[in-house]
Amino acid sequence: MISRRNLLFGAAFSSCGCCLALDSSEAWPGSSCRDSAELQSNGSSAGCLLAEDKREDVLSKIKFSLLDKDIRTIAIFARIQSIMEHLYEVKPDFEFYDDSDGPNAYATPERVTGGCDTSGAVIFGENLLLSEKNTSDMWGSAITLIMGHEYGHISQYKIGSIFPAAVQKELHADYLGGWALGRINRADLSHNLIQVLDVGTAAISIFKKGSYDYNNKGFHGTPEQRKQAVLEGYKSGFSGMSVNAAFNTGRQVLGLP
Repeated sequence: MISRRNLLFGAAFSSCGCCLALDSSEAWPGSSCRDSAELQSNGSSAGCLLAEDKREDVLSKIKFSLLDKDIRTIAIFARIQSIMEHLYEVKPDFEFYDDSDGPNAYATPERVTGGCDTSGAVIFGENLLLSEKNTSDMWGSAITLIMGHEYGHISQYKIGSIFPAAVQKELHADYLGGWALGRINRADLSHNLIQVLDVGTAAISIFKKGSYDYNNKGFHGTPEQRKQAVLEGYKSGFSGMSVNAAFNTGRQVLGLP
C-alpha cells in the first residue's frame, strides 16, 4: 500500500522501466516520428495556458533533454501521462518548457514536437513543477489536476467544442481535471495505476490560480469558480462517469448547450 504522503512515487517508480532507459538525447517520452528541427521553424501556436498571462512563445522554450530532471520526477510524469491518455482517449505529445517568466502549462491542438499522433501537445513548465513541489508534500495531487486540465483542453480540441468565452473553456477544463482525479481515486482503472490523490490539495492549487481580472481577455475564472469547477468534476469522476458524459455534463454545469 502506498501512503497518501507518497501518493505517486512508489507506483510511478515501479513500472516505468522503459521510460527510464531512454537515451538522454531523446525527448521524453519519445517518438519515432520526432523531428526537433520542425519545432524551431514553427513559431508560436494557438493554444491554452493554465494561468492568465500574455501569450508566450512557448514552443521556442521547449526542452528536449532529460539531463536536468531527476529520475523520480520523470517516472511520475510518465505515469500521469499514461493515466491521462487512458482516461481521455487521446495521445498528445508531452514536453517540459522554460516558464521562467511565470509558472504555467500549455495545451495546443498542433503537433508542435513532430509526434505521430494528431492529438496536439501538452507542454508543462519547469517553474510550475518546482512551485507545486515547494508548496505541499501532496504536490502530486496538484500536478495530476493540472495535467487533467491540459488534457481536458486536448479533448476540447479533439471534439471541436465551441465556447462563447475563454473563461468558459477554462472552467470546463478545470471540471475535466477534477473529473480525472475522481476517476483515479475511484480505483476503477484497468491497470490500477496509482493510489488515492488529495482533491483538497489540488483544489487549493487551482484556487490560487484564479483572479478577479474580469476585463482580461484571457480571464480564467475567479478562485471560487475554479475551485468549484474542480470539485463538481471530481464528484462526476468518482461516480464513474465516462469521459464523454463528463464532457457534456461539464458544459451543462456551466450553462452551455
